[in-house]
Amino acid sequence: QLATGLNNRIANSGVAQRSGGDLKTMRLAQSCNAEYANYFGATSASQVSLVLAAFNATLTRCNGVYEKDLALHLNLVAASTSVIYYNPSTDPYSTTLSSWNLSLQQALTANVGSGNYDIGHMFGASGGGGNAGCIGCVCVNPANNNSLAKGAGITSPADGIPQGDNFDIDYVVHEVGHQLGANHTFSYANESTGVNKEVGSGITIMGYAGITAYDVAAHSIEFYHQASIAQIQANLATKTCPVTTSIAGANATPVVNAVSNYTIPISTPFALTGSASDADGDALTYSWEQNDNSTVTGANSKASPTKTTGPNWISFRPTTSPTRLFPQLSTILAGGLTTGPLAGGDAGTTIEALSSVSRTLNFRLTVRDNAPYSSTVPVSVGQSQFTDMVVTVSNTSGPFAVTAPNTNVTWAGNSSQTITWAVANTTASPVSCANVKISLSTDGGLTFPTVLIASTPNDGSQAVTIPATPSTTARIKIESVGNIFFDISNTNFTIGGAVACGDPAGLASSAITTSSATLSWSAVSGANNYDVD
Repeated sequence: QLATGLNNRIANSGVAQRSGGDLKTMRLAQSCNAEYANYFGATSASQVSLVLAAFNATLTRCNGVYEKDLALHLNLVAASTSVIYYNPSTDPYSTTLSSWNLSLQQALTANVGSGNYDIGHMFGASGGGGNAGCIGCVCVNPANNNSLAKGAGITSPADGIPQGDNFDIDYVVHEVGHQLGANHTFSYANESTGVNKEVGSGITIMGYAGITAYDVAAHSIEFYHQASIAQIQANLATKTCPVTTSIAGANATPVVNAVSNYTIPISTPFALTGSASDADGDALTYSWEQNDNSTVTGANSKASPTKTTGPNWISFRPTTSPTRLFPQLSTILAGGLTTGPLAGGDAGTTIEALSSVSRTLNFRLTVRDNAPYSSTVPVSVGQSQFTDMVVTVSNTSGPFAVTAPNTNVTWAGNSSQTITWAVANTTASPVSCANVKISLSTDGGLTFPTVLIASTPNDGSQAVTIPATPSTTARIKIESVGNIFFDISNTNFTIGGAVACGDPAGLASSAITTSSATLSWSAVSGANNYDVD
């Protein structure tokens, strides 16, 4: 699957901050060997419909990714039927996968013609991987009959099943991504392209999830990393073969607001929140990704609290929430600073880590509008936009942490209790957090709907009144005001029923008239109000 000829020029050509407000379409010439055709039951040209149905199933899945992330749609050219093969003994593809790139390029040149397609690809039924032939070479004709160019990308699955997401997402969109201009994004190895920005194997399309050392997960997610989107957009902007159609009036690009930069204490959770608007009212999704290139490899590519450069935060699927917690909530609620691998990942491969050392973290927020593709008027396709921000971790402060309640205590509702926390020099520069907000959860820390105090000095202690909301899964959250860091108590505590106040003593009356009287009594501890009958 490792592509050769990595193209540093594309990696360093600049970042596109948004989709271009248009749809790009390209012509795809798709070939297959006989084993692929036979897998789907086609043994002769009379059964070509079986192969075309398989092509279309994969292309539909892949186009869904290209459209959403790249504002790109690939159209299968009719001449693809001339490079579908049915007899393993006579097709141009030998049993040696490494020779398929050139065999494909030659087959397309001879049977389709260089002027009749923009990108060429080939599917096999087994063999264990793929090879794009070159990086960013769409639209480029081969220099001669022995050179690779736009028609040299191949994909053949390791498991012998050339269909479904294990094929379409783990392999096809990866190899096509190379052809479109993207390099690898994993960091277990460093290819010096400037985009090795994912922890370990990586998990987005241009990573190697599930097939290498330091796997973070068993399979890729169906999204390109922001670095890949930027590379592909930059490359396609230099090409003349895509047909570019304006979608003005059909779908507007989302507008993403700039995000401030922050300095935070070490070993302390934080949250990044963006905001965006869309003139069409599209259902926006948000993806916060780290944007730091790796300079270390192997075991050092895992997320680590002591890592001073490179990726420390895995990419997740975009969500409808503009906020991402670092680390994920389950890790925070367990009192952890690091997160282990996802299902199918290698044991010991951490995917998230709060920094215990000073370092700079660069982040990019990608907002997608997820607009559906339409080839008929009004022509439309998904659009996206980026914004960048910087989080500086300072070892002169932290960890900022809730210290009480931090055990399974029981507090009565309506009682006055003291919340405490470790300020850890967070009031001083460069963090400079003067005030904090204190909130209560009664569902184990999943939500914090009750604000106990909106702003109080960041001095480590605050008396609050606990609401009379019985719960055995209460948690306290203390978050910085005007900054992004916070902490949640590590253990559930219990809120019991309201304090039994008892009857007031020393009741006396005075100044009695026909219409009024003055009553007095001794105050009852814990009582907020009194009934007078």
